[in-house]
Amino acid sequence: MLLAGFVSVQRRVAHPLLPLRIVLNRARGGAFLALAVNTAALLSVFLFLTYYLQDNLGLSPVMTGLAFLPSPIVTALGATQDATRLARRFGARLVIPGGMALAALGMVLLAQLDAQSSYALGVVPGLVLMSFGLGCVTGLAMGTATAGVEPADAGAAGAAVNAVQQVGGSLGAALLSTWPSARRPRPWPADPAHRNLPPRPPSTATPPRSGYPPPCWPSARPSAAPCSTPAATSISSPTTPPRRPSCTDPFLARHFPPPQRLAVDPFTRQGHIK
Repeated sequence: MLLAGFVSVQRRVAHPLLPLRIVLNRARGGAFLALAVNTAALLSVFLFLTYYLQDNLGLSPVMTGLAFLPSPIVTALGATQDATRLARRFGARLVIPGGMALAALGMVLLAQLDAQSSYALGVVPGLVLMSFGLGCVTGLAMGTATAGVEPADAGAAGAAVNAVQQVGGSLGAALLSTWPSARRPRPWPADPAHRNLPPRPPSTATPPRSGYPPPCWPSARPSAAPCSTPAATSISSPTTPPRRPSCTDPFLARHFPPPQRLAVDPFTRQGHIK
């Protein structure tokens, strides 16, 4: 609706921010579409591949950044060397769809990654193929989007190139992030089988979330056993987590249960309580 409103306003004003004659040109419109899809694919692959490298392969943030080095190198070579040669021989009209097909094939290869895949044999082939295809698309699409523009519309055409890339990257990452989350089953708490679980037995081995032991008040009943709180008065060192006092009072055991663990899915980033 926002896009439709923007187009309606640009058609009626005397001095539009983005003259529609720039976008309605077939060559420029196709170049804008190619840039949007190009950026959406690139940012989406970088987002999910970062999760895979850190969560599945166990790489640190620095090593993850180094693992992406083949992508800019191959992209620069494809945009500056191979794309221009291919465009002189076949034309940009054939090279741009060919580059997008190669990028799609590289993304298909990356989609086959699993927990047993390695970086050299699983990640690098798909990453290199996708980067080469996107490199062939980027330079030619930018040149096509600004070629033959009137001098009065040159600034608007250049701004449209940047805006299309930003919008395409944002929409691509958002759509590909929400789609697997919507398809992922949620066993807690929507599944009725998980609603009537028995209460978790109290444990005295896990420290509380706040880092301090809970207060151990003596029970008002005469038959209740007193609490042993020698560890509650000691202050633990910063490197040693404080110990939970071993209280035998049923009131404390019922109102101070151990904290639950939160497991996070590395791909959808959805958390569920174990």
